[in-house]
Amino acid sequence: MSIRTVVFVTVLLQSVWASAQLFDTTVYHKDLSTFTTSFGTENLDFTYADEDTTLSFAHRILRNNVADPLRLHTGRIAGPGMWLEPDMPNTDEFQSGRPLFANVFHHVDSIKYYRSRTPRTRLKYSQGTANLLYIGAEHSQNITKDWSFGLDYTRVKSHNLYHNNLPAFDQERMANVFATSVYSHFRSRNRKYEVFGAFVNNRNNQRETYGINNAPLFDLFTGREKSYSGEARLSDAQNLFITRDFNIHQFYRMGARKVQINDSTIGPDTSTDNINAQWFHQLNYRRNINRFSDNTLPNTVYPDTLFESVTLDSIFNDVIQNRIGFIGKTKDVGLKAWMLHEVIRVKQKNGHQSNLQHLQLGAQTTSNLSIAKLKAEGKYSVLGYYSGDFYLSAQIENQSDIGLLRIGLKQVRHRPDYNDQFFTSNYYYWNTPFNKTDITNGTFTYNLPKGQLKVNVDARLITGQVYYDTSGRAQQFNSTLRYGKVSLSNTSNIGKSYYINHRFVVQSSSNAILPVPQFLYKASLYKEGYLFKKNMWTRFGVDFSYFSEFVGYSYNPVVRQFILGDENIGGYPILDIFLNAQVQTMTLFVSVQHVGQGFFINDSFSAEDYPIIGRAFRFGVHWRLFD
Repeated sequence: MSIRTVVFVTVLLQSVWASAQLFDTTVYHKDLSTFTTSFGTENLDFTYADEDTTLSFAHRILRNNVADPLRLHTGRIAGPGMWLEPDMPNTDEFQSGRPLFANVFHHVDSIKYYRSRTPRTRLKYSQGTANLLYIGAEHSQNITKDWSFGLDYTRVKSHNLYHNNLPAFDQERMANVFATSVYSHFRSRNRKYEVFGAFVNNRNNQRETYGINNAPLFDLFTGREKSYSGEARLSDAQNLFITRDFNIHQFYRMGARKVQINDSTIGPDTSTDNINAQWFHQLNYRRNINRFSDNTLPNTVYPDTLFESVTLDSIFNDVIQNRIGFIGKTKDVGLKAWMLHEVIRVKQKNGHQSNLQHLQLGAQTTSNLSIAKLKAEGKYSVLGYYSGDFYLSAQIENQSDIGLLRIGLKQVRHRPDYNDQFFTSNYYYWNTPFNKTDITNGTFTYNLPKGQLKVNVDARLITGQVYYDTSGRAQQFNSTLRYGKVSLSNTSNIGKSYYINHRFVVQSSSNAILPVPQFLYKASLYKEGYLFKKNMWTRFGVDFSYFSEFVGYSYNPVVRQFILGDENIGGYPILDIFLNAQVQTMTLFVSVQHVGQGFFINDSFSAEDYPIIGRAFRFGVHWRLFD
């Protein structure tokens, strides 16, 4: 860490200490906001959760990094991300290909609809070395007692990474993300009618380098020499990602209704109602635009061209989805049934253009028995592009004094994503309708009381796995692939004020077409308590991440996919030091990320030829404002 950084941290902490003296220890009584979700309401859950006002690891500004930070995320915010633990496929909606930048984009199905007695505003700002910038602004308020409105804006950008070769390399722009959500919630006084509406707009201009030319040489050097040994494989290429999502989720309940809701957080929420059945309808329109452009022909990377010397390839799809259904419950049994229909349009420059349909029927039932809770779900695509696809699952859950036990079984058959089968660009072309992929999945979960220890076992048999080979072309593995995972997570106290939460994963794949690190570990060790005469609540600690060495993925910007690599990555620790502080409604943090870079390790690569951002200092503020 430079002397300038040390001086800055010292001045910042002194300023925080000085401002803390202006406050007394009076409890802040202003009403906090509560929120609900549309999918909770769909399942007859009318509970309003309290707004999170804890420190909540504020130095982790990306929301998915809080839930599960073991993500293969090139440059953390500088490139697309991929899980180091494979996901189950989603058969509910059309996908042209694996969604990228999911950790910084907004999603309509995860919006929290806030409600408060006074206008609510949250401002977030983070700045760091390596020109890392994060800006967030949220605002929500009630228009009337039963009608609320909200806005959420996020800005993320990253400049001055090593791997580029443009003349003004110290101003090279990698990730440049804009994400905006606008939402509204209305309910009638007797709650017979309720509607959630949301619009999400995401955009990322990604300056794409296709990694660096000589990763071993780059890893050898330290300091400014990296700027010259990290020459990029592409010099003037871009990926443009745009997603727009419009969603209306509405409910109608029959019969007389008696509802009493207390949204204040000063006293406990109360809910007295006789709502046990409802009809629901969801209308969703999604548009995805994905473009790769390169003004200079990269002959050394792609020697063969199909159409033109200047590349402007594009993938476009839009989907109109309607879902209508009914849900009802008694004291011990719940039943939900629905029908889903999609109208799909897909365009690729110089190639495929398709108009598709998809019709799916689904049902779900839950039963509360004396010793366990049973849940079963089935979905079947009867017509259209996904005709013959199905999803079947069954789960039994028992909650007792010795903990929570859950056993589940799933059987999935799904058609591979559209771009896996049909793809056209200036450098690639294929038209290969693959066989369906079949997956059998068994899970076992055991949680000790109070969340002290969580154990999860996941086993899968996969036939027809689709992957992208080292040349960037889609392939299908028609033999049986076996995947297994065991994960342990625990949160515990060390003494009176020290805490540690950690997660350890062991996993295995029977074939190299599904590369996974064998071991993953994430830990946070911290101390928290009051400082400055109980004026400031603080948390000081370290985050530690590790995944074992394996032949990792590479990212191909032309096909917009992670492909199989031929170089090892992993086997190195990623260590962050952080200090979070809270004074009434303001949260401050300072952190040093990847603190070991340049000491016991030169560089770390989270994908082949893509180093993560080196040691970087970051500070930020998160401020909750009230009217």
